Amino acid sequence: MSKRRELTDFKCGEIVGLSKGDFSQRNITKILDIPKSTVGEVIKKYNEEGLTTTASRSGRPKILSERDSRHLVKIAKENRSNTLEKITENFNTSMAISVFTRTVQRILHKEGYSEYTAKKNLLFQKKITKKWYEWCCMWKNCFTKWDHIIWSDESRYELFNNNSRNWI
Repeated sequence: MSKRRELTDFKCGEIVGLSKGDFSQRNITKILDIPKSTVGEVIKKYNEEGLTTTASRSGRPKILSERDSRHLVKIAKENRSNTLEKITENFNTSMAISVFTRTVQRILHKEGYSEYTAKKNLLFQKKITKKWYEWCCMWKNCFTKWDHIIWSDESRYELFNNNSRNWI
């Protein structure tokens, strides 16, 4: 089963031109590789209405104008670490229009912005690395205490930090 697609105005013009040149529908079908039913419909429409163009279709109007989209991008650029929900909330409070997060996501994606995980900030500051080095130097020759340790269980506990990915 083939996909249906709309003929361009040029193709419709070719069909009409060939039919005026005394070509049969079967010959037009072979020349342009278009189904016979489509050729017949285009010729019929031209004979009845004199049209070779397709009618414009109505669709749902866009909720945001170009100006609103630019404002949304500006809000997203203000703080790159904001989540999609926070960007939507900021946009809805600053504008009279209320949109869903999916709408904001679609518009930002169309403008070239996509989500990514936040980079974890490893705090390798000079002060902290110096303290780590001093601690290691202090305990490197202390084998007497390590001889009495049988088993050590290391667990990670985070009280105020979320270990999951942060999407920004």
